[in-house]
Amino acid sequence: MKILLITKRVPFPPNSGYPIVVYNTMKGLLQLGADITLFSLNPMKGSIDIEDLNDPIFDQIKYHTVDVDTEVNVWSVFF
Repeated sequence: MKILLITKRVPFPPNSGYPIVVYNTMKGLLQLGADITLFSLNPMKGSIDIEDLNDPIFDQIKYHTVDVDTEVNVWSVFF
């Protein structure tokens, strides 16, 4: 079975609520034999460098990310 997961941020490392839930979901799906593709937004604030990841789950999935600038700037509304 092929699974596409879309997340609002990179779930690695699983060190708080949201990443832990996504990580454990992927872990369970992999145990069931799923082929997982993960697409994550990577906000500039708290950005994760994918090259630094060393995790057995990460190595078993296909992964795509998009860097997103989430900085709020009042002037960008007018110009």
